[in-house]
Amino acid sequence: MSNDVREKIVDLIDEYKNAKSEQETIHNELNHESQVRVDAQNQASQLDRQVQFVEVNLDATTAKVERLTKQLIEVLQVSEAAKQYIYIL
Repeated sequence: MSNDVREKIVDLIDEYKNAKSEQETIHNELNHESQVRVDAQNQASQLDRQVQFVEVNLDATTAKVERLTKQLIEVLQVSEAAKQYIYIL
């Protein structure tokens, strides 16, 4: 075998090893990016559940505030009526 053929074989083997190493690196990066994406999706789902919980609590709190405001207005009306009644007496 001539030196040129041996050098070509050695060069091809080196290229193969480099390509294989690069393939492994890209594969590892892809796995990492996939895991990052899964983690991000899980976080987004968790945040969505938290937003829904806050919205439900906000609705309940708003309803309670409206109910208490109505009760306060009724109490003030009764109080005002009582003052007028006492004033008349």
